[in-house]
Amino acid sequence: MNNFLIFFLLFLQFEFKMKNFLTVLHLLAVCLYAAVAEPSQSSMAILLDASGLCKESSSESWQNLEVKNFLKNNAFYGDANAIYCKSYDDALSPADAAKILFSGSNSVFNEAIKKWSQNKQRNQSEDVPSRFVIIAEGAAGLAVREYIQSKNYRGEIANVLFFNTPHEGTGFADQALLKNSSALNKSKSASDYSDIIPLALAVYLVGGSDALESLMMSLLKEAVFGMAQNTNKVKENFSSFFSDADKSYKSMLYLSQDLDLNDKVYDEVKTKAREKGIELKDYVGNTQLLNSYSKLGTFEHPFYNNVYSYGLPTIGNGRRTLADFADQAKNHVSKEKLREMLTESVSTKLVESGINADAEKIGNYFSSAVSEDFAAEAKSAAEKIAAEYKIPISQISDCVQSISSLSKLKFNKENLPSSILKVISIANKFLPEKYKSELYSTFIDEYSATLSEMDRSAKEIRGELKKGTKLISNNLSNYAINFFDEGTFDVPAVSAIGKNVRAFKESGVTQIGYSLEDYIKEKGDDYKELKSYLEHVSKAGKLEETRENINLGLKIGCSVIEHIHPAAGKACRAAQFTANVALIANTSSAIENAVKEVASLKDAKFIAVKKSMDKNQHQSFWNDHNGIRRDIQFSDMEKMLFGTPVVSLQTVHQKTDSSDNIIPLALYKTFNQVDSFEDISGDSTVYGYAFLEKEFVEIPRHSLANSNSVMMKDIRYEKRDGLQFKYSRYAAMDAFTVRDFIKEYRFVIDDFQPDKLRLIKFDFNARMQIAFERDGDFWYIYRGINNIWESQAIDTLSESPVQKDGLFVFRPKDIFNRGVKDAKDSIFLSAIQEDGANSISIYVVNNIGYANNQ
Repeated sequence: MNNFLIFFLLFLQFEFKMKNFLTVLHLLAVCLYAAVAEPSQSSMAILLDASGLCKESSSESWQNLEVKNFLKNNAFYGDANAIYCKSYDDALSPADAAKILFSGSNSVFNEAIKKWSQNKQRNQSEDVPSRFVIIAEGAAGLAVREYIQSKNYRGEIANVLFFNTPHEGTGFADQALLKNSSALNKSKSASDYSDIIPLALAVYLVGGSDALESLMMSLLKEAVFGMAQNTNKVKENFSSFFSDADKSYKSMLYLSQDLDLNDKVYDEVKTKAREKGIELKDYVGNTQLLNSYSKLGTFEHPFYNNVYSYGLPTIGNGRRTLADFADQAKNHVSKEKLREMLTESVSTKLVESGINADAEKIGNYFSSAVSEDFAAEAKSAAEKIAAEYKIPISQISDCVQSISSLSKLKFNKENLPSSILKVISIANKFLPEKYKSELYSTFIDEYSATLSEMDRSAKEIRGELKKGTKLISNNLSNYAINFFDEGTFDVPAVSAIGKNVRAFKESGVTQIGYSLEDYIKEKGDDYKELKSYLEHVSKAGKLEETRENINLGLKIGCSVIEHIHPAAGKACRAAQFTANVALIANTSSAIENAVKEVASLKDAKFIAVKKSMDKNQHQSFWNDHNGIRRDIQFSDMEKMLFGTPVVSLQTVHQKTDSSDNIIPLALYKTFNQVDSFEDISGDSTVYGYAFLEKEFVEIPRHSLANSNSVMMKDIRYEKRDGLQFKYSRYAAMDAFTVRDFIKEYRFVIDDFQPDKLRLIKFDFNARMQIAFERDGDFWYIYRGINNIWESQAIDTLSESPVQKDGLFVFRPKDIFNRGVKDAKDSIFLSAIQEDGANSISIYVVNNIGYANNQ
């Protein structure tokens, strides 16, 4: 059941005066937070990717992954035409793709509507979808965010489902960019490896701190494995991961986490970019830049959902060395790019504050920051702008600080654990220079635990598999399996979660994670190679655990012997060291077998998509009109699409010579007594209240900011190219007055499938109750008095009382008198609208059991 509820009470106050009834209606609402999906009748789904998933001939496609059929059957009424598929060329970076996908007459929105309208069976008067649900895979999600966060966004997107989107970049990109570079050529000769062994033995013989012994053991394992492994074969096993790197070069630049324009290590990348005619500053650091601000336009963020994978290693540590993490400031984003972003961001802030700012003038304030200390000059510029426009510095300082901090991105040594600093100091003091870079394995293993904000339950791989993964990672420094994070082979889970994305912090996001390990065990027959890989890794982990246990026993024994007889103690340590070498060598074949099958990690790429459609994912329940529990199953995909249903009053427009008004449809007459909405707006005997359109203050549809207000939905229509487009907005209105019995309420229910709600229940003054309850394809109407329900339904409906667009017409007297044969038994409106205070509550439950009590 959803925890986000809005409580809705509708009060009616009656005074009997000269045969007129004065009715005061208002809403008492308390709103926490709820995702509210618009009716799917007015929405379309766009499947977006840069992986060619729209090619149905491909073994991995949206069609073969069953996504199209799932959406068609579970969300879009069997209408395949409401689902549009778009694969863009991965040669485009997400920023470049956004400009093409979401602008101009050939935007993906227009393409989708064109396809929708080409269905000859459609009625031309049918409303054209004007809101979109986007389901994005991988880097395509960043293209969606580039558009939403830009000043060009027009609010077309209602909901976004990100599947394994690298919101914070990926080390895979760095590995791809440097795959043939000398910077990653960390393989050693046999003589290099043999040098490590006596160095480690010397430490063991003379004794030392636990940190130093652990460091030596790490290097010893690398030496033994390095001498046993064939470096060229290892490279071959990993080569398939980077076969398309040249084609997607711009995306790799965009997604890179470590690429630094001022770092000589990346000179080869700079040279290659020039050969390709690529301006590096247009791509480097774009991911970090996108995460530093929320949005540049005035439209609200859509609902965000991040679906990610964990439990398997990613590929590519990039240059994650000691220097990268502790000693070197990273200059990812060019100062000119930062200046442009600061200009746009501050200009947007000023416009939101009602100030008509000159963007060129704002940009000039930040110009000096390009040639000077960027952060300091940007702060100074912000102070000048605040003084110029007479606003508090706090209104713009936040965005200035966030964006300008990217000019000096550096990990803070002060936050490093003391154990890490101790190991670093030992290494700098004792290790030969050529081995210092090998410290990155030990360093990151501890440091990642400090950095990661992921829940421990999601972060950890179980026992032997975790140990085996770390063991292999420590010793494949050229094409590294990245134990810094888990996820799919190319998207780390921490990146897909997007903890540091400012847009998510300001708007909220739903996070759903899947254990790849668990899924592979469950579906082992479908993932035989991947299952075999996991078995080899686990075997290596088990052997390593055995070695650690034996080593601990020998260490304790040697300490006792050394205390009694120092010479014998040194001999014991030498034996301990030799035993470790033998035990480490014993794991080499398990590691070699695992590496041979490392390409199978690709098979896990779309598991999150498949898992999200599992109907057994959620075992929940809802309570029927009588409070009886009804069990229900639904998938995560449905959970992300549906959200919480919300009930609003429908409105119509009234134009007079003196003003433009909006009329809430709580009516004195039923609609069959008038001909049209125009008759309603022109006949004041039909309604009791109208308010000025300029007083309609739009609010997000999921919130009621005023506790004494009623949610209303205003719909306007626009004809374009023979098609009818519908646009909606919402407002909370203070109490309004009517002067007669309300014979008809015209509600609009926002839900992804409003005609398939499970329950709509009304309660009038805790005396009279009515419930519409769905069971299969039929709806049953039940009546209650003082919360005691009649045993039999008073009517059965073969069609839903709620239209697909959410319209629900409720006529209290007609409904309450269903099945009443004798006129004397009729229930009058006076029994529902009493003299004095009246309350009406509405309780709705949607198709997946999400409930709302209003």
